[in-house]
Amino acid sequence: MVRKGLELELNPLDIYAVEEAVSLKERLKKNVEITLISMGSPSAIEAIKDAISMGCDKSYLIFDRKFAGADTPTTV
Repeated sequence: MVRKGLELELNPLDIYAVEEAVSLKERLKKNVEITLISMGSPSAIEAIKDAISMGCDKSYLIFDRKFAGADTPTTV
């Protein structure tokens, strides 16, 4: 898979998960923190910013060239 030059975005299932987490946080009205963890290249930062704008409180991007291609076989 060649991703060079492509803008990454949240997929529909990720959007749904973030929306549900934010909804749950609002319903609980307690000290709840939503943390997003993503494994990918630095180009995923824009998608992570989208999740933050939806209501996630903090995020972590795991990136190392040693992981190159690791997401494809594990997510198929």
